[in-house]
Amino acid sequence: MKPLIDPIATPDGLFHGKNTQTGELATIVTPKYANDNQAALLSTQREILTILAAGGIKADEATNDQFLTALKKVFLTTNDTRLDNLLHSDKNLADVKDKAAARTSLELKGAAVLGVGITKDTVAAGDDARITGALQKGNNLSEITAAGVPAQTAARVNLGLKTGAVHDVQPTPTDVSPEMLLKMGSFGLGIPMAAQGGDFHTWLRTAASGFYYLDAMQNAPESPAYILVLRNPKGDGVGALTFGYEVGQMGFDSFVKGKWLSWKMQSR
Repeated sequence: MKPLIDPIATPDGLFHGKNTQTGELATIVTPKYANDNQAALLSTQREILTILAAGGIKADEATNDQFLTALKKVFLTTNDTRLDNLLHSDKNLADVKDKAAARTSLELKGAAVLGVGITKDTVAAGDDARITGALQKGNNLSEITAAGVPAQTAARVNLGLKTGAVHDVQPTPTDVSPEMLLKMGSFGLGIPMAAQGGDFHTWLRTAASGFYYLDAMQNAPESPAYILVLRNPKGDGVGALTFGYEVGQMGFDSFVKGKWLSWKMQSR
């Protein structure tokens, strides 16, 4: 719409007729003023015609209520039936007809209709003791460690773990550290260890206690054979019990007080 035009250029902004007594001339309508008025009138008409078009009304000079009719169509009135399908702010969404469909439109899930609590059909709050007291995966069960030995023991019982669960396994087949668990092959049990070396006596002086398999070695009573080595934990004494599984001889040799005893053999 065209901005407000200026009034006629007279001292009081009004039109005046000719005054014969004072000699004042009538107000002259200038071309600028006439053009401004014409432009303002056309601009106003265009605005009104735009509203008529929005209301689906064609201008008719014989009708005097077209503008009012258009306004009623464009703007709602209190008795407009279109208001029946609108939500009212003072009802706080109580007038939603299909609440389930509305929740779907908002992408709300099942928790949206549940209250906060600790009973069935409720959701837990962030400070719920069931959450704040729960084990956190990032702590790797350190909460149980912090609770002390009774809690650790109870946790192992609940998991069905036995006493062996708190012991380490031997790092080597001949490790003799206390409280260590044997594994298959330790000290040659289950899987005999290989006796390796050039001389049986030299090997036996340093061999750990255990069960060995001997293929061939000097000063050995018989080979191939199985050998049980028993070492004195308080000294350098060591004994060897052999069983030759081809010939069938059993023998015993020992190193005591710095010397080797003669082989004692027993044939089957």
